[in-house]
Amino acid sequence: MDSTKLSASEVLSMLLQDSEANQKKIGSMNGIDSLLQAIAPFKNKNPDGLEEEETLHNLFNALCTTLMPDE
Repeated sequence: MDSTKLSASEVLSMLLQDSEANQKKIGSMNGIDSLLQAIAPFKNKNPDGLEEEETLHNLFNALCTTLMPDE
């Protein structure tokens, strides 16, 4: 885990939060599968530090907002 992944997850979460167009775009580009793959390592283990915890939180926010559009 590094600060680049944390920054990327924050930006992704922000871009998806208020834009239905971005949510649909990520959904159409197999982005849900990519988000699930990024979250998968934490299935059986807790984040090791605050940086991992924040990254995981941002990825879950991105996943949830991507699943919000009706389509």
